[in-house]
Amino acid sequence: MSIRKKLTLSSIAMVIIPVLSILVIDALLGFVMFVILDSDSGTFAMARFIGIILAVIVVNLTISYMLSKHLIRPVLELNEHTRLISEGNLDVEMTINRNDEIGELAESFDNMRQSLKEAQDKEQTYFKNHRELMASMSHDLKTPLTSIKGYVNGNEDGVADTPEKMSHYTAVIQQSAARLERMIDDLFMYSKLDLEEIDFNFTEVALISFIEDIINEYQHELETGQKISFNTDGNRHLVRADRQQLYRAVVNVLDNSIKYSGADLYIKIRLTSLNDKSLISVQDNGSGIGKEDLNYVFDSFYRTDQSRNSSTGGSGLGLSIVKRIIEQHNGEVLIDSKENTGTRVILKLEQVKADD
Repeated sequence: MSIRKKLTLSSIAMVIIPVLSILVIDALLGFVMFVILDSDSGTFAMARFIGIILAVIVVNLTISYMLSKHLIRPVLELNEHTRLISEGNLDVEMTINRNDEIGELAESFDNMRQSLKEAQDKEQTYFKNHRELMASMSHDLKTPLTSIKGYVNGNEDGVADTPEKMSHYTAVIQQSAARLERMIDDLFMYSKLDLEEIDFNFTEVALISFIEDIINEYQHELETGQKISFNTDGNRHLVRADRQQLYRAVVNVLDNSIKYSGADLYIKIRLTSLNDKSLISVQDNGSGIGKEDLNYVFDSFYRTDQSRNSSTGGSGLGLSIVKRIIEQHNGEVLIDSKENTGTRVILKLEQVKADD
């Protein structure tokens, strides 16, 4: 019931209830004074007047008190919650449950509190991730720089005194420099995605030929005994995508599979359809990921303990970049893995309908 209706009813009650009270008092007072006490009419009139005045005062004060209590108490509660929010306390929930304008105001107020709470949590998470990013970046960039510095100093000190040692030192410096370049490139890409500074150029991409081209690039890099296979369900798999960024996402997934697999690497790529979506599934037979790590593999700079070593390197941003790129395509990234068995990453993209 709205406040206007409540005020109207209370006004009517302030008229009807006193009238009914007067009738009751008049009847009772007449019975007492004329039947029981045998009073005269003058005394009855005086008592009747006093009774009516008292009845009107009591009834109106009672109704006014109940109405003001009903209206003012939630306003005071709203005021208290406003004070708490102004002091930074966003955890206190509104307890007002009414079906009037004050109830609607309380609901809107609590929705605002929840929005502020979510914004505050996001801000805290952002600053926490920023601190973690700076710490991880400092650590990860320092490792190849230390390696380069050490081998350069060794070369200057004459430690590399044979062509073989010189060649080894040069190769290590080149590898460390390449690793450093990849990390800086990933960091630059991640920052641009995080700040939404990348303009995606969406065009129609035929995924079958797109993936075949990527596989052909890798065939020249695979060692003896390593293999990549590709199967499709026969559908056309046409999607709207930024070819360059989608290429980066798929390559990052393949690089991860190669990085954490051995000499018997076998990557199975499958392209299937499900509910008007194309699913790019990349399954490897690598070292796999533990259950406790699966929930964090898309976090920035997250790497499992076994992967944090000099042989694999990496920035820890690969899958995080993949997730952000695919989300910009209104897609989804799924991952399933089992230690010592392998990992499967699925990229889900919306298909272009045949009549588009």
